[in-house]
Amino acid sequence: MTRRVGICGIAVESNALAPTTRLSDFEGFFYGAGDALAAMLDGNPRYDAFRAALDATGIDWTPVPLLLATAESGGPVAPDDFEALLARLLDEVDRAGPLDALWIVGHGAGTLRPRSDMDGPYLAALRQALGPDCAMVALFDYHANISDEMMRAVNASVGYRTNPHTDINARSGECGAVLGRMLGGGQPHTAWIRLPLLTPQIVQRTDVAPMHGIMAEVERALADRDVATASVYPGFALGDTPDNGFSVVVSSWTGADHAAAHLSRIAARAWSERDAFRADLKDIATAIALTRSGSGPWLLADIADNPGGGGRGNTPHLMKALLAGGIEGVQVVPVFDPALAAEAHTLGEGAVFTARFNRDETAPHSDPFTHDARVVRLTDGVFHHASGLAAGLTGQYGPSALLELGGVRVAVTSRRRQTLGPSEFRHFGLRPEDAHIIVAKSRGHFRAGFRGVVPDARIVEVDAPGLVTANLASVDWQGLVRPIHPLDPIPDGWPDTAVIKNRPEEKKNASP
Repeated sequence: MTRRVGICGIAVESNALAPTTRLSDFEGFFYGAGDALAAMLDGNPRYDAFRAALDATGIDWTPVPLLLATAESGGPVAPDDFEALLARLLDEVDRAGPLDALWIVGHGAGTLRPRSDMDGPYLAALRQALGPDCAMVALFDYHANISDEMMRAVNASVGYRTNPHTDINARSGECGAVLGRMLGGGQPHTAWIRLPLLTPQIVQRTDVAPMHGIMAEVERALADRDVATASVYPGFALGDTPDNGFSVVVSSWTGADHAAAHLSRIAARAWSERDAFRADLKDIATAIALTRSGSGPWLLADIADNPGGGGRGNTPHLMKALLAGGIEGVQVVPVFDPALAAEAHTLGEGAVFTARFNRDETAPHSDPFTHDARVVRLTDGVFHHASGLAAGLTGQYGPSALLELGGVRVAVTSRRRQTLGPSEFRHFGLRPEDAHIIVAKSRGHFRAGFRGVVPDARIVEVDAPGLVTANLASVDWQGLVRPIHPLDPIPDGWPDTAVIKNRPEEKKNASP
């Protein structure tokens, strides 16, 4: 019997400090339904990995593309727009007919305006529409804020295990393997816990402490063949919801107690490392001074303006300081400014003019400024990612322009994207290896792309103003459940709220 496997998802990482995410943000980033989604999945390396893993289980199956909508990280989603998007998804589910399984390509840190879980409600709606017997496995981002409603809706979740996220294809394959075993009769028993631990994203790298050791405990769990999947979700702090924290999720083929035993060990390791999650940021002046101490390339990470975390990708503070200091050999890619990009296209290559940055912006920290500029290069903004977490995918900047402002060359784009690697620099005719300073509008995913180009010793994380600050003490928190470390004193041990939970139908299988 051929099993029908639906493919769908609504995905966004919501920053409570950022402007509202609208339906158009999904439609303009990655959006497809039915046959259009099928065409978009053709040749997609993540779907190819999922398909190959599910094929390898021997299950006779056919894909049923439903609706997949992803937006660049931004503010909480407007409730009316979310309802419209969910209605479209449920219409596709209704049109598709009976489904045996569902692969959800999600994120896990979406919220609705002002500060409520988005992922739980849409996953619960899918569960209600498809019934209790439909096997549902979700792919979540490493930064997911795990809610109880999310976990009760799906049978299992698979989270990325690398940060930067270079294992998305592998984790997509893991989803296929888990779903295949479920279709063959296996039943995962899922346990989860959320620790009262808030961590800035820049200290969540998996190749260094403290996450490196925590991930070793995850790998230890995965070495147990009775473990279906195990994930840690350090979370996205700036979601600022009751679901913020450090979550651990383990699914076992043999029972909830078995899952809980592995989960307890991983959670204990994470809690023991809680004081190691400290950010080492440099103010703008100190960061620039460091670049004078040796030859480049240096990379200054403008982490608080990371579009991948809800930043606008256009704050001028670091670039203005570099211009004021007369620094030569600076490359900034990208800066989001559709109006300026359009003006440069109208003027043409070689034109000299007064560039007015952020003339249409109203977001905090996206201050307007002007500077004499020359149009060096115009592009359509379409390029190929050759390295890093987006390797093999097409980049879409929209109509874009490379401008020269004294010793600074800046790529101005029409679409808001974070810096991922050298490919986007080369698209504009730049050679990042020859730069003295590279400015990356990114929290950390650039590291995967720039390996071999910029050594870690020349990467400086800058404490500049922006919507994606790593300085957690500076945020006016509204939605967190308190107390939470490191904002509040917490006695040794976990408070009563940090308890291991299970899906309701699995509790009866747990030992007393």
